[in-house]
Amino acid sequence: MSVKQMQILSMMCDLYRSVRAVIRFSLFLCVAFILGLIQIIYGTLTRDYYTLTRIFHVLCCFVLNVRVHVQGNIEKSQTLYAANHLSWADIFVIGAHVRAIFIAKSEVSGWPLLGQLARLQNTVFIRRMKKATKEGVERVGQVLDLGHSIILF
Repeated sequence: MSVKQMQILSMMCDLYRSVRAVIRFSLFLCVAFILGLIQIIYGTLTRDYYTLTRIFHVLCCFVLNVRVHVQGNIEKSQTLYAANHLSWADIFVIGAHVRAIFIAKSEVSGWPLLGQLARLQNTVFIRRMKKATKEGVERVGQVLDLGHSIILF
């Protein structure tokens, strides 16, 4: 194979990867939109935030081509999960396997699309200022008092 052919092949591979990424992101947006609408209706009628949230996270893992292998047992009782947040995929992976409510910084609630999705899955938003610490602790306490598990990054 000549150098020119190698360059063309390399460019074609790059183009393929780019097109695949655009298609996956478009699928992610479609899934988010459709399940967001369903969550508004279903969640309002039943107050079951977990079912569609977990379906959403599983579908996001599929669309983004994230494969997960779980070792061991995931705790079924009320638990506080503290995780090191490495990427956006963490949210989908953990949300797909753990029945819990996320805690997020208050700025996330104002982000386009992601803020709405976070509100739909019943995320608790905490202001990260010294004077708001007591309020944040109380809100987390309320969630725990209701018997929910919490995911904190």
